[in-house]
Amino acid sequence: MHDLHYAVVVGINRYPGIRHLNHARNDAHAFAEWLHAADGGGLPYANVEVIPVDDAKVPARDPNKGKFKA
Repeated sequence: MHDLHYAVVVGINRYPGIRHLNHARNDAHAFAEWLHAADGGGLPYANVEVIPVDDAKVPARDPNKGKFKA
């Protein structure tokens, strides 16, 4: 790898309308560490941006959304 390689890593746990995930944010941080590692991606820290989406900023899941009314 060299200085012209970049990565954007996004971790989102909550998905309104479908099931939520439990470890996506943690996985994003772990993947970013691999990207930095010399025996991994070898990217400079300045070339990796991690965006962990705060669960509180994601709208609550509507349990009735997508259900058919009889």
